[in-house]
This record gives sequence, C-alpha cells and structure tokens, in this order.
Amino acid sequence: MKTFIDTGTKLYGVIGSPVKHSKSPMIFNKLFQKLGHNAVYLAFDDADVAKLFSGIKALGLEGVSVTIPHKSAALAYIDELDESAKVLQAINTVQQKNGKLYGYNFDGLACIQALLQKLPELKKEAKFLILGSGGSAHGIALTLASYKKLEKKFAFCGSIDIAVRNVAKAKNLSASLRALGINSHVFSFAALNDIPLFYDVVMNTTPVGMLHLGRDLSTEAKRSDDKPLQNGLEQSPSPSSSPFPLKLLVKLQEQKKDALVYDIIYTPLQTKLLKEAGAVGLNTLGGLDMFLIQAAKQFYLWTGERMTLEAMRRLWQEFPSEQLVS
Repeated sequence: MKTFIDTGTKLYGVIGSPVKHSKSPMIFNKLFQKLGHNAVYLAFDDADVAKLFSGIKALGLEGVSVTIPHKSAALAYIDELDESAKVLQAINTVQQKNGKLYGYNFDGLACIQALLQKLPELKKEAKFLILGSGGSAHGIALTLASYKKLEKKFAFCGSIDIAVRNVAKAKNLSASLRALGINSHVFSFAALNDIPLFYDVVMNTTPVGMLHLGRDLSTEAKRSDDKPLQNGLEQSPSPSSSPFPLKLLVKLQEQKKDALVYDIIYTPLQTKLLKEAGAVGLNTLGGLDMFLIQAAKQFYLWTGERMTLEAMRRLWQEFPSEQLVS
C-alpha cells in the first residue's frame, strides 16, 4: 500500500454542513490507497454553497460528494444532470471534467439496491411508510416511484405514505408521487396512533438516532421537517432517540408480522429504532449497505473501477471499531 501526496495528487471531497459525522473521507482514502490511486478525499464544511462551488472550480476537484443541506441548492451550479438527478431535482455526486460540472444522484438507487439485497423477493405493490420529508425522503420516495424508468426493471412499489411533523410541508412530495401513479397519503406522526399499519417497509429518513449530531444538523432536521414526535412530544435528534415509538412497532408487528423496518442511518449501525424493532420480532435493515453501495457508485464514476458490495463490506470491516464510531 502506497500513499501519494505530490503535485499530481487528484483532489476529491465531501461538501455539506456539518460533515463531521461523515465516514466518506475514511472510506475513499482507504480505497485510493489500496488500489494505488494518487488521490486524496477531504471534508469541506460550509453552509455557503456558492462559496463551496467556487472552491470546487478554482481548486479543480475531480469529484465531490454532496450532503445536507446542499443537495438541492447545488443544482444551480451544475452544467449537466443525469436522468436520476433530473427526476429528483437534487444531487449527491459531482464530477468535474474539462471545466464542466456533471451532477448525479445515487441516494435513491443505493437505498433500493440495499433493500433488494435484504428482500430480493419484495412483492409487487409493496406498501411503504417513509418517516420524514427532507432531502433524503424526496430522493428515495421519487426513486421508488420511478424505479422502472430509471433502472428499466420491474416496478414493485404500490404506495408510499409519508409521516411528518407538519403535514403541509409534505403535500408537494405526496402530489408528485401521485402524479407518477403511486398512491400516497401524508400523516402527522401523532396520527400514526390512529391508523392501521399494514406496511411492508417502514423507512426512517430523518437524522433521529444518529451519532454525533451537532447543532447545525439538528437545525437542518427542524428546517426540513425531519424532527418527529414521540408520544406526542417533540424529540431532539440523538442516538438515544427513535422516530417511531415502541408502541407503534408493537402495533406494526401485530398487523404486519413480516414488515421490515429500514433505518438509513449508518452511525451507529444499530440505532435505537432498529434495536427496538428487532426486539419485537420485526425484520430490520440499517443504512450501512446503502452508504457502501453509494460510495461504490461514486468511486466507479470517478475512477472507472468497480467495487462489489461484498468488497466494500470487507473494506469497512478493516477499520478499528473506535474509528467507526468516532
């Protein structure tokens, strides 16, 4: 293994605010080193998206991962969008070639591919409940609705309901889903106590339960309506919190025994939501595979080298446990 830092070193990075919790620098620098690429991947934390893109152009970054809160605002600085980014109207990946910026969005596809790894026989007309209505929720919901068009494969999504703190803020997303032929309703978190929970998949797209949430991320969650209620009370994002109360997990298990609870958070690997879901007998899936699949897609875009999910899992396991939770 050789580490390169010289005048020919290619520069990549992640932009967002905050990015302290991101494991992308850890993963990509390991990949570059193991596969002999003269490249380095850094984190750039700034709330000013215009400043960040000015830096990307000026410093000649070859590729960039885009995270909250810039996924939608970044569109204004992109020269060309791929099909997924056009559908989702947000990007999570940038490639710079010949002075032009190309935007992609792998969020939804990575999420679905991880889901199908877990449930390869997911039935057609599956019913989804998505917790949250922020950028991740939009990307995943619209990709679910457009999966056949984007991947030229079978469509398996029958309905997508959305649970949010403020119902009004999710109505546009629900209307977009209905326009794509997907049944969709919006519920407040409090209303989940009063409706049947016959869902095949309940998916958390909020940051509630994530490790190392700083003030900025909590603010972003509140701004994007991703701060849910528990037992009718507002809940602050923290690893000791869950966006879906235990009594609702019990209700879900009673009404849909084979339901899957999917939390796209990957730090920690086992969130409070997943622990409680598993304890009541529900199937569970964390966000690590989604993160690794997405990283593999970005790495292929930037370097032309493919990495399988199995190879990415092995790479993750090479890191000391304290580095994975720091």
